[in-house]
Amino acid sequence: MYRKFTFFIFLLSLCLSSCDKDKAGLSTLLKIRVTTATITENNQPVETLNFTASIDNPWPEDLVFTWSTEAGTAHPGQDFEEMTGVQAVIPAGSLSVNLPVGILGDTLMEFTEHFTIRIRNEGIQDRQTTITILNDDYIIPEWTEEGAVTSLQYPGMQLAWHDEFEGNTINTEYWNYDAPNGFPVNCGSNDGETGKYTGDTNHLKLENRRLIITATLDPVTGIYRSSRINSQEKVDIRFGRIDIRAKLAAGVGLASGMGMIGAMGEWPSGGEIEITKMAGDQPGSITAGLVYENEGARYFEKKYTLEDGYPDLTGRFHIYTLLWEENRIIWLLDYEPYLMISRQEFPGTYLFNEPFFLRVNLAVGGNFAGLPNSNTEFPANLVIDYIRVYQPLDEDASR
Repeated sequence: MYRKFTFFIFLLSLCLSSCDKDKAGLSTLLKIRVTTATITENNQPVETLNFTASIDNPWPEDLVFTWSTEAGTAHPGQDFEEMTGVQAVIPAGSLSVNLPVGILGDTLMEFTEHFTIRIRNEGIQDRQTTITILNDDYIIPEWTEEGAVTSLQYPGMQLAWHDEFEGNTINTEYWNYDAPNGFPVNCGSNDGETGKYTGDTNHLKLENRRLIITATLDPVTGIYRSSRINSQEKVDIRFGRIDIRAKLAAGVGLASGMGMIGAMGEWPSGGEIEITKMAGDQPGSITAGLVYENEGARYFEKKYTLEDGYPDLTGRFHIYTLLWEENRIIWLLDYEPYLMISRQEFPGTYLFNEPFFLRVNLAVGGNFAGLPNSNTEFPANLVIDYIRVYQPLDEDASR
């Protein structure tokens, strides 16, 4: 009995040793390779991209493995179809197998984006490759002496809300005046601004179908005045494309601001989306990003510097665009994307899938622009030609 038991142990040991050697041989002989692929996104809902998993030498048995997609700058459900643990087989005697992944098309202007394909098999080292999605939705704006001009429509989208600033006074069905010297609930902080907001026609008016916000300095009292409006409880927006055609104000201590404030809570707990802001003494750069609360207001933003020779932001009109999707926002200047923030990379609580309302202002002084000086010319104007909100054809943008 003792000898039989010893012999059984010896056979089991040989079997385990053989299995280990088989796994080691498999790892040495088989190296699954995955092709790196690039595809140009189109406007079709789904386009299939075929990539190849291959081995250098044929194997006498079916080689079974699983593959998955992993997010990069491209995101599942928005840019590609998510695949997790999908089983695939390189048949016995074969060297490769083609595998399909769905690329999701749209009409949005985006960056070139990437995601990862990862292959796993017991006994074989994980392999991965990068899939690149090239954006094909570029639009080149028309340029006139006044600046960039955009179309009224975009493929696959509808104009859901807009203000072309017609008439003699702002449309109070859309807009509220911020209270003089005050900052109502949800309207954002004054950022240490030294100016006082007012709604009188010296500081806020419509002229030639344009909104003009004017900053002034009273030579007697030394008080700076300007104006700020918002669409709180009148126009709420959740996702879509927002175009603002504007000419920003020039001068030390002036800050042109166009953005949105969270409708679900007080600032900054409800969040803020900075469509753009610019310090008037830095007309070659703009700042955009997101504001959230973490023991006070925190700014997750980027300063974007224009290329040399780019048309002046204070001398000509430009198109400031926000492409707002669930869990991702993209900023564009004259149709060129320059910033993208996704929920995945955001450092705080992501508040930006909720409704927001619009806010436009010309600030004097404050933490962002600093104080005016003797070289600042008053009056100074922020001029807005229009604000337009677009949604996919089957959705509604504002309420």
